[in-house]
Amino acid sequence: NTLSLLKGRLEILSGFRVAPVYRVQMNQGVAIPINGDNQATALIEKTALSFSGGANFGLNSWLRAYFNVSDSYNPPSAQANDPYGIGPKVAHGLGKEVGLKVANASGSISGSIAYYQTNSKNEQYAVTSTLQLAINPTGLNGQYNASSVWINVDRESKGLQMAVTAAPSKNWRMRLSASET
Repeated sequence: NTLSLLKGRLEILSGFRVAPVYRVQMNQGVAIPINGDNQATALIEKTALSFSGGANFGLNSWLRAYFNVSDSYNPPSAQANDPYGIGPKVAHGLGKEVGLKVANASGSISGSIAYYQTNSKNEQYAVTSTLQLAINPTGLNGQYNASSVWINVDRESKGLQMAVTAAPSKNWRMRLSASET
């Protein structure tokens, strides 16, 4: 959704997605697995609501300030248990960004500076098989549950980014950017 107010000086953008997230794990064979059932629902999550919203405001004809906030859920891409044999979790992230954008009237010079921060929970990350076997070694009776190298981790990323673009002629465009992450 886009909304323009104050004769185009204020632009508001928003969006959302609603999706159920679930995982069903089918166990095969005649032996009853540890949980006592040959079909086990390893993960059931509530209905996930993801959204994004932001605004930019024209301070004058060449300078705009903006911000954006987004919240999203992401189902696991690898449907594999962690080294302990526990199923993957649904990732959840929250991101924020604020900045300034500049551009001259002809569009030959533009630029931006932005600060961003993202926090995520339960992202999937692969560890080495050596580490997986150290956590859940194969013993006389095999490994506990069906383990793999995938684990869930929490991450935070933040940084500052600057970019300047110049177009000195119709067929020539240059860009200089720098960032601290």
